[in-house]
Amino acid sequence: MQKQKLVKSVVTFLVVGLFTIPVFSSEDPAPTTSKTGELAPVSADEPVSAVKEGALRQPQMLSFYGEIQSADVSLSSLTFQYYDYENDEDKIVELTVNSDTNFENATSLDDIKKGDWAEIDYTVRDGKNIATLIVVDRDEELDVVAPNSIE
Repeated sequence: MQKQKLVKSVVTFLVVGLFTIPVFSSEDPAPTTSKTGELAPVSADEPVSAVKEGALRQPQMLSFYGEIQSADVSLSSLTFQYYDYENDEDKIVELTVNSDTNFENATSLDDIKKGDWAEIDYTVRDGKNIATLIVVDRDEELDVVAPNSIE
């Protein structure tokens, strides 16, 4: 008899739990992605109901580490190759550099060349990948100290 009560209690607890989990779950839906796996820009035609309770949808910051394939100062753009672990393949992204782009270990796009490795943060706006931060890996020159002679 007691075993039967215990089984009924456990079953009741599980059923109630299964119905209440979705109610208390407040996860945001996954961001919309394009066929290439990049974050799709938010459309101006997107219905207001898709925007969270009156807050404007902010572009998501993406960050990758990889190799610079080209840097074009005249077009204010660079091409960047990174490894996409999710799809197990190399991907190439074209990025736009503007006056809001910050640089570390470089002063501007002029200092970046093919073959440099960098971590790049960017957002997608109006269908363009806009670089917000470019951190170029530079080998730090080590100060070579001559060994002291033993006296």
